[in-house]
Amino acid sequence: MIPRAARPTDTEVECPHALWSRLRAESPLHEIGDAGYALVTRHADVCAVARDPATFSSNLVAVLLASQAGVPQVLDVRAQGPEQADALALADPPVHTRQRRLLNPAFNVRRIAILEPAIRALGNQLIDAFSGDGRVEWMESFAVPLPVTVIADLLDMPRADVPQIKLWSDAAIQLLSGVNTPESLLECHRHIVDLQRYLVAHLERHGERRDDSVMGAIAAAIAASPPFLSHAEALNVLVTLVTAGNETTTSAIGSVTRLVLEHPAERAALQRDRARIPAFIEECLRLESPFHGHFRLTKADAAIGGVAVPEQTRLMLGWGAANRDPAVFPDPEALAPGRPNLKDHVAFGHGIHFCLGAPLARLETRVALELLLDRLPGARIAPGHTPRHVPSLFVRKLAALPLEF
Repeated sequence: MIPRAARPTDTEVECPHALWSRLRAESPLHEIGDAGYALVTRHADVCAVARDPATFSSNLVAVLLASQAGVPQVLDVRAQGPEQADALALADPPVHTRQRRLLNPAFNVRRIAILEPAIRALGNQLIDAFSGDGRVEWMESFAVPLPVTVIADLLDMPRADVPQIKLWSDAAIQLLSGVNTPESLLECHRHIVDLQRYLVAHLERHGERRDDSVMGAIAAAIAASPPFLSHAEALNVLVTLVTAGNETTTSAIGSVTRLVLEHPAERAALQRDRARIPAFIEECLRLESPFHGHFRLTKADAAIGGVAVPEQTRLMLGWGAANRDPAVFPDPEALAPGRPNLKDHVAFGHGIHFCLGAPLARLETRVALELLLDRLPGARIAPGHTPRHVPSLFVRKLAALPLEF
């Protein structure tokens, strides 16, 4: 039987690391309150489940809808939207394999590296807007607009639409936060339907496009005979790219900025030797994974760490919990960029669903840190400010980070 743990308190939602440590020590997984899922916390178990999509499905659309059946307005709103289809993080092979084959070339390290000058120019432009003020709310003025503008550019969306795109994207992420009221859940669904309608129109505008861009590849896949992607798949691929494509990086930039400013010795080392930056970022990703985890559904009776798990059990693979597992990372609470196994973290997932946009997120975060060191060398977190995160059981994102410089 899977042991049950109490639903996290508000304090534990803000800082879940002590809770994860206790749960890891007690059992490989726990049912979390009445949330309807079991949390997997140990690194080895998280990776084993992620490597076995035949037993542990990523397709959770029906489960997510069923769990909201007590709010019929939500279902009515979703019914007004376009047809649903599994895509990327919510797809299993062979659907997932086909979609990744289409998109991998556009997101490989070499193609992403070409974007660095444009990303750096955008970052400088954002800093220009506040560099003379002596203070800035970093999340609002830099960590949020940089990634969402980059993904909008990548998908050929007008920059004038970026604020609205971000609003819709936040609603999609909030949907899985675990802290919604029925009213906020309904509002999230309304925003998501609006995002879907916007993307349908965007797809139609690019229907004749044939080039090697992301939108060109998607348009060509729809037009192929037989279609390589259905319209519904293409729509939901775009929803995933828009939402995950900015949320992960915003969270990473916020966490990396906070940690570098809270560790003066590391900051000084990075100022002296920029070659240390990639390792520092990897360690920050380990400590503050942008997503707490992702969901799976057991397709057959299984076992995790010796605990029996019945068919149709909803799981959350705890990336953040696994990344502080002392069995893999000695002294796991410490910031230690010199760890020999830095890349063993699972902040970007593991297995076939490893984050498609990881190279882009790493590039944007590196550019952000370099610009912080270059252009705001005396920056500090505003005195008296205690960093707090957006309330969520799903994402790990700072609500605000006021800086003075």
